[in-house]
Amino acid sequence: MENAIKIKVEHLDIGGVIMTSEHFTDEDLIINIQNGSIEHFEIFYERYFPFVYKIVYSMLKNESDTLDLCHDLFIEYYEKAGSFQQHKG
Repeated sequence: MENAIKIKVEHLDIGGVIMTSEHFTDEDLIINIQNGSIEHFEIFYERYFPFVYKIVYSMLKNESDTLDLCHDLFIEYYEKAGSFQQHKG
């Protein structure tokens, strides 16, 4: 994972209140991503990219292909987040 793109969101200023990425639950992130927040998506990406990368790499065994697929998966998630229906999973 040496060449993986790293995104680091230290904090967000939400209405004058500084919040670190640890303050956000997954549900908070998903709701804000559904509303188009790139900042919350960056936190989501930072939180889950290593997990997704490990799974994809274990299947593909190729770093370049793994990075491409992981990035494609996250982009697709961001683009389709607004249509996510929690009751359907």
